[in-house]
Parts: sequence; C-alpha cells; structure tokens
Amino acid sequence: MRCSTRAICMVVFFPGALVIFRLLYVLRLYQGAPKSFIGHYIHLQDSTGTTGSHSHGAEASACLNQRIPRVIHQTFKTDLIPQRWLSAQQSCRDLHHDNWTHRFWTDEDADAFLTTHYPWFLERYRSYPYDIQRVDVLRYFILYHFGGVYLDLDIGCKKDLTALLRYDAVLPETNAIGVSNDVMMAIPRHPFFLQVINSLSAGSGFWGPKYTTVLFSTGPMFLTAQLQEFRRRQARDQTDTHLDYHTPSFCYNTTGLSIIPNELYASGAKSFFRHYQGSSWHGVDAHFIQWVLNHKVLIAVVVLLGLAIWHCGGMARRLYLRRVQWIESPILVRSKLDR
Repeated sequence: MRCSTRAICMVVFFPGALVIFRLLYVLRLYQGAPKSFIGHYIHLQDSTGTTGSHSHGAEASACLNQRIPRVIHQTFKTDLIPQRWLSAQQSCRDLHHDNWTHRFWTDEDADAFLTTHYPWFLERYRSYPYDIQRVDVLRYFILYHFGGVYLDLDIGCKKDLTALLRYDAVLPETNAIGVSNDVMMAIPRHPFFLQVINSLSAGSGFWGPKYTTVLFSTGPMFLTAQLQEFRRRQARDQTDTHLDYHTPSFCYNTTGLSIIPNELYASGAKSFFRHYQGSSWHGVDAHFIQWVLNHKVLIAVVVLLGLAIWHCGGMARRLYLRRVQWIESPILVRSKLDR
C-alpha cells in the first residue's frame, strides 16, 4: 500500500512541479523581451508615412517603397465566419480595397497548401492535438511563402496599413510576453519566418495543460523565443546583410524585423487596430503570464515547500515505523520465553 501511495504521489506531483519550474525558467528568459525591442520600434511619425527626423533625400524615398505585398490573409475552419467577427473583417476590407487582395484560408485550403508546398511538415501538422496549434502554424507558413499581412478574425482595422508595408517584417509588441502572433506582416521568404517554420518541431514538448502547451509550442511565447533567437544569431554574425539592432535605422534591409509598439497595436487612439472580443488566446495568455511573473518567487517557494513537506513526511513515517518495531520487539521476545 505504501509503494502504491508513493507511486501515485510521484506520478501526480513531480510532473506538475517539472512544468512549473520549466515555465518559471523560460518566463525568466522572456521577462526582459519588450524592453529589448528599443532600437527597432516603428515610431509614430514613421507609421504615418512621414520620415520624422530622418532626411527626405533619395535614401528616405527608397525606404518608403512598399515591400510587403498588399494581401491580407485570414483563417477559419470553414468559410462560415461567426457573426461576432464579421464587423472586424469588414472594417479591414473597407480600408483596404484598391490594389489589395484578401485571401481567406479554411482548414481544407491549409491542408492542400501544405501537401503541395511543404509535404515534409504535413505529418507534424496533422498530429497536433489542438486545432489552435494548426491555426498558429498555418499563419507562419503562409507569411513565409506568400508574404503579406496576417490578421486574426477578431482584429479590426482603424487605419490604412499601407504605411507599414515599407518594412521587411513586422510583429506587434505586447506588455506581458514580448510579441503576439495575431497581427504579423512580412515580405515573402523572410529569414525570420524560415527560422520559425524550421523550429516548430523543436518548439513542441510537454507543457502541461492545453493552454500552456499551445502558448509555448506554437503561440506567442514560441514566437517571442524565436525573435530572441533571431536577434542572438544576428548579434553573432553582424555583416552588411544583417540589421544592427543596437543602431536604429530608418532603412531596413531584407533581414530587417520591426516592432509595432503597444500604442500603435493596442486599442488606443493612435492604434492601427481595434481588438474585438473573440476566441483569441492573447488576452488570457497575457494576464496569466503577467501573474506568473509577478508571483514567480511565491510559486517557487510553494513548490519547494511542497517537495520538502512530502520528503520530510516520508522520512518521519519511516522513522515512526522503525521505532514501533524496536519497541515491540522485546515484548515479542519475552512472550516467547514465557512459553
């Protein structure tokens, strides 16, 4: 019975503790992510199509050339979009009609696309346990292959996005976790998204329940980790074809990656976007991650205390049983002699 109880405790407690410690370790690495973006923000004056403090010469004019294709990608399991998201989608269509293409992807389209162009990943794509993981993965492959703008269905448009098309790749900053994947833009074949799709298998693993598994295997935390790795690689190999992240530059080259600051991404007066209520994971994830970051010491103490209590309780029980056996043994000997 004792072995059975101990085995149950080990099966239940230790995997949970492992997940918590793994989360704390990774979150500690990501905690400084938003601060590290300074130097390659998209500034407010740049987002309006002006050059701000930069020169108005030939170099600035060249930088203003639109690089990201004028196509907006959106996905859903079928072509029947839920009513609550129709107004969000329509707001983007109303602002982007001339010379813009709107591409809508269903699950059937996604499977056919990967079968044709990326058959090496198809088995992994189909093996994901959660639909949201396949949705995350599809947007990365689409942007790498075609380029353009990806928007979640619960993201509405308040401004024309044309001013952002002059960059090579664009990700939105979030306050809690680094970057999100509900709004993304890129030129075709951007090296960052090549790194992302090649790292998807490595991003899979044991993260506990559905929420954390999605977040860290394909979602915003996975993307934030990829961004940090992309910057580390460029720091190790600073050449003329790589963006210097320590020196802000107005004209980015083909490996540039820019960040939409929160004031241009969140639902504020200056923002390009309006965030509608939906099934997006971002809001829940951000609050959860922020809570963990704010209580990481307490969580670590509770886990360590639980381990200590479990271990000390086992030792105390063993000592108690040994003492009982030692006390009872003389009585047994005397009873045998009396016979």
